Amino acid sequence: MSLKKLYLPPMVIADLYKDLLIEWKPEGLETEETGNGKFRWLGENLKRITILVNQRDTAILTDRCYNFLVDILQACRLNMSDIALANLHQIPEKNYIAINHILDPEIVLLLGVEQQDIGLPIQFPFFQVQRFNNITYLSSPGLELLEQDKALKSRLCTSLKTIFSL
Repeated sequence: MSLKKLYLPPMVIADLYKDLLIEWKPEGLETEETGNGKFRWLGENLKRITILVNQRDTAILTDRCYNFLVDILQACRLNMSDIALANLHQIPEKNYIAINHILDPEIVLLLGVEQQDIGLPIQFPFFQVQRFNNITYLSSPGLELLEQDKALKSRLCTSLKTIFSL
């Protein structure tokens, strides 16, 4: 009998490889253990800019939204190492105090995240640059909507020009 034609069902293979020999994490994905679980974000946060999104079926962002965000960052003369990108849907403590404690932002962009979703005690409309507790906040619709609507995209660009002095 030849081993070349040996068939192993997926359950057997899963049992064979249930323990990892090495710990793998996607490139750029940072993790910090919190009391309620792991807080994960993408980017090195070099410029202390936090971007919060809220996408249910993905770890951080879909490829399409990620590429659109990279284009926005490039227009602002930024890149992924300058920011911390986190998906609110995947964050164990959905509270601005806990998020700010971990990421220590100077700027927070809420893309598709409402202020009340993170417990911010202030309300402000989309595209209004708002200071609170020495942090600059900007709220806007989600990336999917921004990508499809030129008027919304233009309003976001105007607000980002104000924040980043472009």
